[in-house]
Amino acid sequence: MSKFRECNNPFMRYFIPFFTFLIILTVNSRLIAQREVAILKTDQRQSLITASQLTAAGISFPFLLERNQIWLEATVEAERGYFILDTGAPTLLLNDNDQRSPNQLTAEGRGAAGAVTLTEHRVNSFSLAGIEQGQQSAYLIDLDGFAKRSGNHLLGMIGHEQLKDYELLIDCKEQEMKLFPARRNELHRSARPAYTLSFTYDEHLPVITLRNGRKKLRFAIDTGAGVNLLNAGGGKLPAGLLTLEETVNVKGLGEGEQELPYAKLPGLHLDDLSLEKVDFVLADLSHLQSADGHSIDGIVGPDFLRNFRVSINFRKRKLYVW
Repeated sequence: MSKFRECNNPFMRYFIPFFTFLIILTVNSRLIAQREVAILKTDQRQSLITASQLTAAGISFPFLLERNQIWLEATVEAERGYFILDTGAPTLLLNDNDQRSPNQLTAEGRGAAGAVTLTEHRVNSFSLAGIEQGQQSAYLIDLDGFAKRSGNHLLGMIGHEQLKDYELLIDCKEQEMKLFPARRNELHRSARPAYTLSFTYDEHLPVITLRNGRKKLRFAIDTGAGVNLLNAGGGKLPAGLLTLEETVNVKGLGEGEQELPYAKLPGLHLDDLSLEKVDFVLADLSHLQSADGHSIDGIVGPDFLRNFRVSINFRKRKLYVW
């Protein structure tokens, strides 16, 4: 369970529960094959615009799909590098280094690698896809261990606060992303989605409902999770439904790691679309269960989304499959 130290910021209270699973990011290659990808090259001379200047046509930009996470380039205070797209984080996470001057407020989160310290920070500028978003609230965290496993220049993670005013189109097959205005855009003028799902928010976390037979299962969408997770203690699924496979080694941001079982879950339906057996790592998600009884049965990330061309409209609370 997460706990806090010297932190009275209400925004941070929402942050910690998601961070508990946010850091379960990489798994043994026996479960998920890794792809070799080229380093992105972008035009450093592009002129920045504001969010209000984004046209209905949107802006396209490439990304890396590495270890089943979406890595994209962005700029924070004139420093350009890679950020992991993470819809499970409420706001910007920055890799802690000696050059930043943090505030004194700290909190402690707990995840796969054990306790992790977060420190409040304020950045003067942040730009994504050529859109200047101005001053941002952020949190500092030690990402060095994770950055070394990747080999890329990792500056941080992009969360909900940086995405909430847009519709985000993710095409994992082409490794291309497109950012549209949330209210009116050309994506919906030129085509009709094959499927449309409404989602709710559990704090800042988008939650969709999938069906397994007559059972409704609530899955959080977390693009920062390198694997799909299923609540090991949920008890909603019939005994024997899951096909258990071997355990896998799950690593967090620190040096710690866990051996967790994974299984194939058949019979999932997205609207009337029948899904093939989906791989899930079985994990304790008790920290995500709400007091009002709206439990979260699992988490789906890029490993699930890569099967589709999807867009997420954070303002309209819609997930579209194209």
